[in-house]
Amino acid sequence: MSKVTPGGLGAFRGKTGNVVIIKWRKKLYGKAAPRKSTKEPKLEQRVQRAKFKTVISHVSIFSDAIAIGWQKKTGSLTPMNRAMQYAFKNAVIGEYPNFELDHSKILLSKPQVKFAIEEVYTLAAVAITGGLITVSWSNLPFATSTDTARTDRLYAVFFNTTTGYAFSEGFRSVDRASLSCTYRFEKRYAGNQIHGYVFFVSEDGLRTSISQFLPPVTLLA
Repeated sequence: MSKVTPGGLGAFRGKTGNVVIIKWRKKLYGKAAPRKSTKEPKLEQRVQRAKFKTVISHVSIFSDAIAIGWQKKTGSLTPMNRAMQYAFKNAVIGEYPNFELDHSKILLSKPQVKFAIEEVYTLAAVAITGGLITVSWSNLPFATSTDTARTDRLYAVFFNTTTGYAFSEGFRSVDRASLSCTYRFEKRYAGNQIHGYVFFVSEDGLRTSISQFLPPVTLLA
């Protein structure tokens, strides 16, 4: 690595030819650009890359929900990093090169214990004529977390497995005490399979419940 002295056109950073210019401790340095490997990746590398591609192509479409549900950073890991790491370890099924995802194992929200509020029970989704899906749930008569409140807000995301398109419903004027909420979808999606994920967020936005999976239902015209 060699030190670079700026010329008449000022400082330059980046790549030019086979040289990369970098800034370190307020000084510019030049070094040879790394050569592209001509070696074929090993099977283990190809397997890991295929798994990663499977995860990122799907999990990344839920970025808005993940930013809320995995909001507390752990070290240098972002909410998306943590959500993808979890999916990589728990949701990938099948054999290389035909990996798939078990959608029920994906978590859009996974709070640390001290930031967790209670999940809901008897969660269900029912398709109704007219492109409607009603989501219902129940609460325990007592809370396992002192931070759980009737005013916790519902956050829902739906995924069309037929088209591969996500419907982010986000927050609605629905709280934990409402016990149900109905969503309307365009009639052109009639006959499509829709599954979803729901979790609750405290009024101050600092606490969440773990996300829960809504099994697929067929949308009715």
